[in-house]
Amino acid sequence: MSSSVSDELDVYDLPGEHLPGSDKLSKALLKNKIIVDAIANSLLDVPHGTYIADDSEWKDNSRSDVLLVPRLTIQRSLPPILIEVQHTVNKAFLRRVMRYSTHIIERYFCEPVVLIFCVDHVQPKALLGQFTKEDDGKPYLLSYQAADLWAKQCILIPKQIDLSFLTDDVQLDPVLALSLFFTEKQSCVARHTYAQDSTIRSLYMLAKRFVESERHIQENYIRTLNNICTTNEHQLMKMHDELDVLAPNISKLRKLVNRSIDYNRKLQQRYPINDHDDNSGSEIELPPQVSLTGPSTPSVPSDGSDGKLDDFMFITAFKQNYVKTMGRMDWRACFQAGRNENRFARYSTSASLRTQYDKYQAAQKRKSKRN
Repeated sequence: MSSSVSDELDVYDLPGEHLPGSDKLSKALLKNKIIVDAIANSLLDVPHGTYIADDSEWKDNSRSDVLLVPRLTIQRSLPPILIEVQHTVNKAFLRRVMRYSTHIIERYFCEPVVLIFCVDHVQPKALLGQFTKEDDGKPYLLSYQAADLWAKQCILIPKQIDLSFLTDDVQLDPVLALSLFFTEKQSCVARHTYAQDSTIRSLYMLAKRFVESERHIQENYIRTLNNICTTNEHQLMKMHDELDVLAPNISKLRKLVNRSIDYNRKLQQRYPINDHDDNSGSEIELPPQVSLTGPSTPSVPSDGSDGKLDDFMFITAFKQNYVKTMGRMDWRACFQAGRNENRFARYSTSASLRTQYDKYQAAQKRKSKRN
């Protein structure tokens, strides 16, 4: 990190809605490749690039925070890693984690390693007594002894931990650094207790980039909305002028047009922007295309199938053949194979494809039981 970038980071404040520990920022950081590698290496001592973030929505429509899985099929002996960032850890939350773990076992046929960042407190305090220290070298990692039926290991990092073992010149373990990042909730790295630690600084830099990306999306959204309102208002004003000439006595219609114009103006006042262009001309002009997430991507070919059922039949056949050959389903390969045949136009990612297929399979099972 250059000195100018480092100096800029020291005076940068994260906005209130994206403070460390907030839901959206936490999930974004934990899915970042740098952080994924750091967590996997710290917990399982595996090389960088071994794990990737996977879909964490389950067939009962519940969604866990972050799920990491081995990148390659040949690495399937490694456990999935379930990560939760939780304000209050209590029995209800642990039951929810147990359900997530059961879903993971059903999908991957392997018990996960569960990592819980508690950013506030454990309730009741007696519950903390069910967690014990497993590693003297990492006393901040507490293991839940009652998790042996549904997890290889369930690890908790509470907010209140004794850090007296740390020395000034020791770099923080990445998992501990994440916990301190979440729990201190400082908007600026300069105010963090471990402001000079390289992992803490990297986390603030990644958070800064995330906020800037979110701001870019919001600005493009507002710009698009203003373009739409400007186009609508232009056409409504033309209608209003025509009414004065063709139908001067239709006061009710004129009031409706005025209400529409007023509505557009209120939207533009709520989401102000100074540099949008007025649309003019005899035909309705479409607002310029603005990507909400960055540079546009090539459009996907039309599906060319009779619908979802045909997609699901394709997936079933692909899965049977692929598992026979490779031993484990690869949803990215399936997604790409379908796209090569002009399928899956309604799905943007392999994760969304997988979620819908799991729901379809569950519905088929319920149907067969009824029959």
